[in-house]
Amino acid sequence: IPWAPLYWLSYSGAWANTDWYEEQYRKWTPNNTHNLSISGGDNRTQFHVSGSLFDQTGLFKIGDDSFNRYNLNSKINTRAFDWLRFNLITKYNKTIISRPSYDRSLYYNSVARQWPTNAPYYPDGSLAYENVQIWLEQGGRYDETQNELTFIPGIEIEPLKNWIIYTNYRWKMNTNPITNHEARVIGTLADGSKSYLRSTSNYASYMYESYYNSPNIYSTYSKTIGNNSFSVLAGFEQELIEYQSTYAKRYDLISDDVPSLPTAIGKQEANGTIGHWSTRSYFGRLNYNFKEKYLMEFSMRYDGSSKFPDGYRWGNFPSGSAAYVISKEDFWEPLYSYINMLKIRASYGSLGNQDVANYLYFERMPIYTNLPYIMGDNLPNYVGMPGLVSPGLTWEKVKTSNIGLDAGFVKNRLNISFDYFVRNTLDMLGPAESLPAVLGTPVPKRNNATLRTRGFEFVIEWKDMINKFNYGAKFMLSDAHSTITEYYNPSNLLSGGFYKGAELGEIWGYTTTGLFGTDGEAQNPAHDQSYLSNEPWRAGDVQYTDLNGDKKINIGSNTVDDPGDLSVIGNSTPRYAYSFIITSSWKGFDFNMLWQGIAKRDLALGGPLFWGAAGFPDGQWFSVGLEEHMDYWTPENTDAYWPRPYLDKGVKNHQTQSRYLQNGAYMRLKTLQLGFTLPSMITQKAHIQNLRIYLSGENLVTFTKLMTVFDPEATGGNSGSGQIYPLQKLVSTGISITF
Repeated sequence: IPWAPLYWLSYSGAWANTDWYEEQYRKWTPNNTHNLSISGGDNRTQFHVSGSLFDQTGLFKIGDDSFNRYNLNSKINTRAFDWLRFNLITKYNKTIISRPSYDRSLYYNSVARQWPTNAPYYPDGSLAYENVQIWLEQGGRYDETQNELTFIPGIEIEPLKNWIIYTNYRWKMNTNPITNHEARVIGTLADGSKSYLRSTSNYASYMYESYYNSPNIYSTYSKTIGNNSFSVLAGFEQELIEYQSTYAKRYDLISDDVPSLPTAIGKQEANGTIGHWSTRSYFGRLNYNFKEKYLMEFSMRYDGSSKFPDGYRWGNFPSGSAAYVISKEDFWEPLYSYINMLKIRASYGSLGNQDVANYLYFERMPIYTNLPYIMGDNLPNYVGMPGLVSPGLTWEKVKTSNIGLDAGFVKNRLNISFDYFVRNTLDMLGPAESLPAVLGTPVPKRNNATLRTRGFEFVIEWKDMINKFNYGAKFMLSDAHSTITEYYNPSNLLSGGFYKGAELGEIWGYTTTGLFGTDGEAQNPAHDQSYLSNEPWRAGDVQYTDLNGDKKINIGSNTVDDPGDLSVIGNSTPRYAYSFIITSSWKGFDFNMLWQGIAKRDLALGGPLFWGAAGFPDGQWFSVGLEEHMDYWTPENTDAYWPRPYLDKGVKNHQTQSRYLQNGAYMRLKTLQLGFTLPSMITQKAHIQNLRIYLSGENLVTFTKLMTVFDPEATGGNSGSGQIYPLQKLVSTGISITF
């Protein structure tokens, strides 16, 4: 830079043409999977041991990232006597994540908006200090390990024929150590000298551990009397989860080459948590079967949870089902050649949900250090006021009614299954109600809503064999939508979380008329859009539709009854989920294919990856210019898709609206696999029972109307839509050997 010779030219003064996605992400990365299992035993004792490892190199070219997963499982059963059996299940799972310590959300936000005029490297070969890549390379590492160890010893006792008592003890330990090193970052100036981009450093260590203990005992008894079969089950289950975490951080490392707490000499921070919760359950079940024709089941659970206060901890959850296999009747004989199996089903069930944070019904006083007032000679410790609590917090109750039909045709080669269900969630733990700010404290979570979900599931499957060619096809379709039937929001505020009659996922927004053609149209006082922006409206800006006819565009009272010019313009709930599976095999060859998709979904996307021009102050630093953003309004391109671009005052055009609502439907080839099993006459010569070679792929093809920068299964992001780790295509080959 002529006026600052120590610094390289960048941004508007540079002339590079960098594709930052090409520069930062690898086109492909290697990964490998290995599985090994061993089983054996005799008529008294059997065992099975299996293990696997998965190593995956991440997509980052600069600032490596990786993911590793290992697991080891074993199961052993032994019969001491005909009436006494022992079993033991053990599981160990370990995952390791390593990546740059640079904040992930900030990275996804930064890499999308880096100026293409900047080069990744300066002429001297050093990483450019204006770009995020130098922070990935020098900024330190984040390392996370998750360990899960499970032991389940069990005993089976059969004191009488058909009466079996099962008991086991489930023990599980989870540990989650995390270290985060934020190192000093140094850039190289034009004269070769060094300059700190971050002159401080720190090291943080976090450890979470939990212990799960669960004794269980249950007993079953079955009896057949003539054509009547009965079975009874009764049992007890208890869970105790104890957890704690510790966090320590220290600043000013002596050397970033040896990052640790002892090698830091600066300010220290420490924190932690400790807690536990438990459940206790009693349950029973009764089954009845008459000639495999009439089937009935009734069950009951009585569950208690420590997450709720006394008087609200216990809940009864009954369930029942019945089925009638019409095709077993004698009168069905003339129809059997057409419909081989026909069953109708009905069920009703209830379950409890206690998935809430711990200790919500306790008044907890936060503890602080260093009161900002001197008392005596120091800043004392102090406690804050407790927040409000919900003394009546209790179980969510999920009650589901279901009717279904199963049918088989053409010697059961064609099978159809259909279910329709209605699920009512009572005492739902909904969002806190909107209360006046004068309350002075957050509104506590409580059982304040009722939700009704209606849906269906449909499956049709065909299986057949022609000579030695086996093939099959299966299609599955399901759908569900949910409506709030009760919620305390007397004013029906749109900002009040829920309101009675709301559909989950509904998108409120403005209806778009189009883009203004002239400045005169945009500034017409009979179409006042000043509520959205006091900046002058111009040709190419968005024209919103005046739905209520008051000549103003606004949100009215922001209620369901007076939403101004807002309306429900879409719904983000995925609808009509479907999948299609094809399988086949012939003379050692096998082929499998799975397609899946969503037939209907609306998406209201935002952020620079969607809009391109950021549209808010200092927006030149937060804008993105991709090919799909180039169809923007200009006096020469009045039929454009995007509105007039603004770097600083364009948020007025970025309101949630019908014109820019996106179609989130998609269809994806999720898996594809081709395999070949060598003939046994060849493999047995090498003492190999089975040898199969395969080639498979995942996420190979996707059909969607979304912009190519978005993946229909990964549109989220903390800093804007699509700012998330990319979903990957995977191609793999392997070999499976059985001895």
